[in-house]
Amino acid sequence: MRAVAIRYESASSMCARFASSSLRTGQMRRIAQSRYGVRRRVDELLAGRIREQVEREPDWTLDQLRDWIWRDARVSLSRSLVWLTLERLGLV
Repeated sequence: MRAVAIRYESASSMCARFASSSLRTGQMRRIAQSRYGVRRRVDELLAGRIREQVEREPDWTLDQLRDWIWRDARVSLSRSLVWLTLERLGLV
């Protein structure tokens, strides 16, 4: 790996990352990445529904809310992401 890095005047860590990626994907070219970052799982529509549900059931636990989100929207969220969503909405 070091010899390849020296030959192409690159960091050996970059060469290792490229080798790992090509082994994982089976492709020699770079995979296109999203230009605007990761798409949020909780979009504005779902955020509004979460807000309404919390107003209807303010005593629910994070797990109860998480289960409701899965049943209602088929979106799987971790407990910490549910908490962060509530924070973002100003509900905690």
